[in-house]
Amino acid sequence: MKNEWLRRQTRNLLGSARTGSNPVADEYAWLAQSVERETLNLKVAGSTPALG
Repeated sequence: MKNEWLRRQTRNLLGSARTGSNPVADEYAWLAQSVERETLNLKVAGSTPALG
């Protein structure tokens, strides 16, 4: 009985990730990208040159 519960929980956690798609990763992609941008301090220069 416990094995079946564990198997079901694992299947639920993996969801469609087993087929090559991970909706959870898509949901948090924006967060990961914004953290990466802030960490690397990436700035995109516009048409006006930066002063300094």
